[in-house]
Amino acid sequence: MYKAITPLHDTKSGGLRVEQEVVTSYPQVAVVRVPTPWVQSDSDITVLRHLEKMGCRLVNRPQAILNCVNKFWTFQELAGHGVPLPDTFSYEDGTDEP
Repeated sequence: MYKAITPLHDTKSGGLRVEQEVVTSYPQVAVVRVPTPWVQSDSDITVLRHLEKMGCRLVNRPQAILNCVNKFWTFQELAGHGVPLPDTFSYEDGTDEP
């Protein structure tokens, strides 16, 4: 079940607000599923980084999610690990329409 999670701006508490309830203790492990093909907002990654900083082990870490969202970053990661890739060409016509 999806729950709305937002970071608190009060840095002293180190907490999150989950469904309007403040939470300051975290699970040891969290399985992360972020809608693809894009991250919905900066708060998605902010919450994940916060959980990580609070000691929660994440399955699908924030940087891995960002690498998968950006195909050029994915290409760089694969090439950096020696995975053979075809010559690739990228094009953008300046519009946001498909």
